[in-house]
Amino acid sequence: MTFSIMVRWAACGCATIAVALAGGHDFFPGNYSKSGVIGRTLPGEWQAFADESPWNTPIPDDARVHPANAQIMSTVVGEAKSLRFTNRFMPALWVVNSDNMSFHVAQSPYPFDAWDTNLDGRTEAGVPLDPKMWGEATRDGHIIIVDPFKMLAWEMSRFTGLSDGVINCSTFNVWDLLGSGAGNPDEGTRWRARGGRGSGFPIIGGLIRPEELATGEIAHALVFTFTAAKNASGAFVPPAARNDGRGEAGLREGTLLQLDPALTDIEFTAWGLTEEGKVVARCLQRYGMYDGDNGGAMALQLQLLDPDPAEHRRKWDALFPGFYTTINRIPTDKFRVIATGPPVQGGAASVVVQPLIQPFGGKFVGRQTVTMQTATAGAWITYTSDGSEPTVSATRYEKAFQISASGTIKARAFKKGMTESSVTRMPFWKMGDSAAVDHE
Repeated sequence: MTFSIMVRWAACGCATIAVALAGGHDFFPGNYSKSGVIGRTLPGEWQAFADESPWNTPIPDDARVHPANAQIMSTVVGEAKSLRFTNRFMPALWVVNSDNMSFHVAQSPYPFDAWDTNLDGRTEAGVPLDPKMWGEATRDGHIIIVDPFKMLAWEMSRFTGLSDGVINCSTFNVWDLLGSGAGNPDEGTRWRARGGRGSGFPIIGGLIRPEELATGEIAHALVFTFTAAKNASGAFVPPAARNDGRGEAGLREGTLLQLDPALTDIEFTAWGLTEEGKVVARCLQRYGMYDGDNGGAMALQLQLLDPDPAEHRRKWDALFPGFYTTINRIPTDKFRVIATGPPVQGGAASVVVQPLIQPFGGKFVGRQTVTMQTATAGAWITYTSDGSEPTVSATRYEKAFQISASGTIKARAFKKGMTESSVTRMPFWKMGDSAAVDHE
């Protein structure tokens, strides 16, 4: 089997974006550097999640405006007259080749079920982490670790680093970057632990990266924060998977706002937007932005470039002069609420928890032992080794087995009376000749 995944890569920092966009090195499965931590940049054209993901799906021209649009937008405008960026509460992003790194388990009060299958607060899933990797220096402590070879992202909040070889954090999730980028609020018992944002969204979802901004297009939806007291508690709107709002009324997390699509470059110029500000405005017209968390009203999310807020700001200003202030010129009264579906409560525990596959893919020599498990008691797992989607009639997992050829292992869990799990995907590639998958 051959792999078609290829990542355009340049080993450069944020200060040399032009070099990164002009060319670079091709990294693909089987072509390995000796590096573990590669850096903190991804190519501008790089995309998190599948094309059909809610993050990457443009708002249709005939999208229906929410029936409570006027009321919701009155709340929005009452809280903030324009968009803004914050200088704090932004996630750090690290890019790694996890095959060249040590994995560490994480200790957390509530990791999501899929990664802590026995629910003891210590993940069975490890994290590729180097002690020099830092997270956000706030109480949120967000960190994103992306392996672009495996297309996986490890995300944690309240990350405080390693202690005696164990990672300390609060939320812990591993996202398939070829998947939907959305959790199911009825999956598992710890459904409120899904995602690093209060809405259950992945932290990388909606993030503005400097490399993509430099290409002149942001091709995905964004995320904004809103006042906790005006984020309604209780129900939320998918693709959100939970909610940490505290208000009795207002926005619901998961709500999608769109900048008036009839606006043109003439209006953007009249507002005084820089070219990068216009890139954001066009993104907000085509993809919109989701209410993703509590925080300062109408604050968009940028990648954290330095743990020191002043240095972070200096780096963004050096890359894109005026970008931080230009966003303040996009008025909130030019947005509308898009109807994406009814609010839901979540917590039904009616969906089987997706399987955990170990190890986390990657290269191997000779044979590789693979194990699987799910946190749903009494569930069974089926899997495929050719990349096809596992069905209830696919090969049933009984015990650890070995593979001796490159391929993508996919697994799904089932239980009578429950909705089948989502699919877990792990790519493996053998160094050398390939052969069939062996079962013992």
